[in-house]
Amino acid sequence: DKPQSALHGRDPNTVAKNAVWIETIKRERKTIKLNETFVLNPRSLVVVTDKPTNHRDVQQLDPELSAHLSSVMRPPKAKYSYPQTANQEIGWDADEVSTFNSRWNYSKSGCPETHYANEYVTMAGVSPYSTAARRLDEKTA
Repeated sequence: DKPQSALHGRDPNTVAKNAVWIETIKRERKTIKLNETFVLNPRSLVVVTDKPTNHRDVQQLDPELSAHLSSVMRPPKAKYSYPQTANQEIGWDADEVSTFNSRWNYSKSGCPETHYANEYVTMAGVSPYSTAARRLDEKTA
């Protein structure tokens, strides 16, 4: 074996490493499949305006492209007759639910302090708890 100084810092197994690397690349190329179907995502569609000095006539969108964009932007219920995912099953028939029933309404009516604060804001135009309200009280006193 040659000493390391004679190899000028090179690894003695460089040829073997390159052979392994070439074999790895060949295996990767066999499994790689190029995706040739292009699908336009209208949510990431970026429209860039022309330069101000460029005077072109405004062109309409291609009818096929505009039809595709309108079909993609429709809600799932308009696209499909049945839900496609488990999450869609939850709210699929939500528009067919009956109207609001007051029997299930448990909202708070409010406490006296809240009613006072609302009336104060209506009368004075400021919150009774703000510094502006204190200044207003000092001026009137």
